Amino acid sequence: MSVTDDVVVPATATATATATATATVLLFSTALIIVCFVVLLLMPFPGVPLAGRAVVNGASEAVSALAGFHP
Repeated sequence: MSVTDDVVVPATATATATATATATVLLFSTALIIVCFVVLLLMPFPGVPLAGRAVVNGASEAVSALAGFHP
């Protein structure tokens, strides 16, 4: 009988560790994408002043139009 035969790792422990690692990676990736998006929106682009604000306003108007809201 070898030493490795005595070590038993429950399948639930392995599955839990894998799920936790996956959730951590997804959470970190989501946070990183959001931070990058916000930084890009706030940053002025050379030659195109307030490009981020124009994108936000355009998106807002598009959502309003789709919702049927016309001020």
